[in-house]
Amino acid sequence: MTLEEFLLQRLTTDAPAAITNVLSGRIRFGIIEKGCDYPVVRITSIRSPASQRTSKAKQHTTKSATFQLDVFAESYLSALQVAQNIANHLDGHQDHADNEENIAIQLIEVTDIKPGYGNGTETHQHSIDLTILYRRA
Repeated sequence: MTLEEFLLQRLTTDAPAAITNVLSGRIRFGIIEKGCDYPVVRITSIRSPASQRTSKAKQHTTKSATFQLDVFAESYLSALQVAQNIANHLDGHQDHADNEENIAIQLIEVTDIKPGYGNGTETHQHSIDLTILYRRA
C-alpha cells in the first residue's frame, strides 16, 4: 500500500459521514477535471518519504512524507468546513498494528490549514498541510 492509497482509504471507507456524504468520492490526485462537481479534494505529495531515524533494536527506519490536500468548493464556508472535518479526522491518527499491507502509521500531523488564493475561477480553496510518520513492517 502506498501512502496515497492509505490517504484515499482514510478519506473514503474509513471516513466519518461528515466527509463521505459531502465528498461522495470526489478525491483526485494531481489534476482536477474541468466541470467536476464540488466540493472536491486534490491530494499532492509535497515531499517524498525521507528517513528520520533508525532503531537497531527493531531493525526499522521511520520515514516522513509531506502532503497537501486542497479542498475546492463553491463557497468559502463550505471549503473551510470540509477542510476542518478532514483535518480533524486525520490529525493524530496512529495505526501501530501490522496489517496485510505492511505499513505502520506512527502519526499523522496536520501542520496548517490555510485559505487558498483565487486562480480566476469561481471556486474557493482551503489547503491542508500534513506530515505522515510511518515505517514498513
